[in-house]
Amino acid sequence: MQTAALTKKPKYSFVILIALEAEVIDVMYGTVEDVTRIRVMKNVTNKIALLKLGKLPLLYKLSLLEKAGFGGVLLYIDPCDLPKTINPSHSPFMVSLNPGGDPSTPGYPSIDGSFRESRTDLTRLLVQPISASLAAKLFALPKEQGQTGACKPLQFPQDEIRIVTMKVQTVTEYKKLTNVVGYLKGASFPDRYVIVGSHHHNPYGYNGQEWASGTAIITAFIQALMLKVKRGWRPDRTIILCSWGGTTFGNIGSYEWAEDFKKVLQKNVVTYVSLHNPIRGNSSLHPIASPSLQQLVAEKKNFNCSWRTKCPEANLSSVQMQGDGDFFINHFGTPSLQVFYEDIKALEGPSFLSEALLSPGCFLRRKSSPHFGARTGTDKILIPGKAPRENFYNIL
Repeated sequence: MQTAALTKKPKYSFVILIALEAEVIDVMYGTVEDVTRIRVMKNVTNKIALLKLGKLPLLYKLSLLEKAGFGGVLLYIDPCDLPKTINPSHSPFMVSLNPGGDPSTPGYPSIDGSFRESRTDLTRLLVQPISASLAAKLFALPKEQGQTGACKPLQFPQDEIRIVTMKVQTVTEYKKLTNVVGYLKGASFPDRYVIVGSHHHNPYGYNGQEWASGTAIITAFIQALMLKVKRGWRPDRTIILCSWGGTTFGNIGSYEWAEDFKKVLQKNVVTYVSLHNPIRGNSSLHPIASPSLQQLVAEKKNFNCSWRTKCPEANLSSVQMQGDGDFFINHFGTPSLQVFYEDIKALEGPSFLSEALLSPGCFLRRKSSPHFGARTGTDKILIPGKAPRENFYNIL
């Protein structure tokens, strides 16, 4: 497989500073019920919402708060919602407000020569992530541990009024990103594609659990395919292997690549298999599949299942699948599948917590399975931004 490393200075960059001083209102998880309840109790126009991450997609919750009239959002993660292997209480985190792709080229590929819209922001709201410990200090919230030792969810006292000044500085900058794409041509139906996607970069560089697990597994998958090919095996359909750039900033690489080859992919893609962050915990194999792939997942659900716990049933809905499969699911209607290891506590808690981009220091050391081993290597690849046109490279 060939890789490409592209470098280019930013075309331009500019800084915007916006401030808001207002009362803080606790909206809990920001669900429809939470927002409706708060609007009955208080006037929320241009107020600042104290919002917990989880339960619903962040962008959907922000749209509810914007529609209700809020002017800003302080976003945090309740420590009670996370497994013991993650401790972000004192660490900052990032979130992406990009719904997908290059915001300056909505609906068409971000390639050289494309017209670019001038967008200074992605939402009217001022959004600032804060750590749980900072939220507790700012608003005198109770400690997360109760008298019995059980974790007590953070909740803002409703009878108190706190005024906060938010100052959010936005730096807009264009950069290039790289997608690495390879394929193994099918023997029976070469014009039908099965896409296997992962990503090769996170905002903290080439380190950390999320990047390493995806890269290690897709590398091992390619090695296994090549061993079978050397013995004379060929797949019925063409397998396209994709390592995406710009995933954590709104699935930019996958969006722009799919938009660039939209006419071909819309007719020929039959399945998308996601390897987005496949190792999130040690205890349970958790599959998610579109309805048309449900039977396949059900038949294989006990394959390589952890001895510690019973594998959960596969999820029927592909809407809950996060990562680079988003464009293929929601724009092409492609049947999709994702399998990942997760801790039981994380599966029982609120979903969509993985939208937080945590620093590597938040993940506590844990012992991995002695049967799992991987070898990874990196080339010089760039940070995301503007997506160039990529070519297909044969992996043989």
